[in-house]
Amino acid sequence: SSSSSSSSSSNTTTTTTAAVEKVKGGISGVEWVVRLLTDSKDKERGVFSKNDDALIANTSTLISVMSIDKSTWPVFGKCIPVLIQALRRDDNVRSNEFQVMQKNAAVALAKIAKYPANIKKIRDLQGMELLYRAVAKG
Repeated sequence: SSSSSSSSSSNTTTTTTAAVEKVKGGISGVEWVVRLLTDSKDKERGVFSKNDDALIANTSTLISVMSIDKSTWPVFGKCIPVLIQALRRDDNVRSNEFQVMQKNAAVALAKIAKYPANIKKIRDLQGMELLYRAVAKG
């Protein structure tokens, strides 16, 4: 059982490392994820379309998995403004998709906050309070 757990962990690391390598178009997998999330300045200003909840939820999951590789932390720092705006949003309906998106964004922010420049950026954008609120919501 422990060998299958070890093997599973090794497979995750191998998959993550492969994702960090070049993808079609000659950019790294990390840069591709960053572009998915930051393709529009609207998101940095907190202007989201109806389909953005799924995009943010899914790219946040990718960031969380790929951030196992510490070399990704500075690059993922480019996503901080969008992730913070996602946490700042309020949804009167409280849909499941919205809650998943906010939880995933909070987890991604927490993981990339291990890099000193990222934690500074999160603090400068008042993101720590939002992270605490997200944790309190559960």
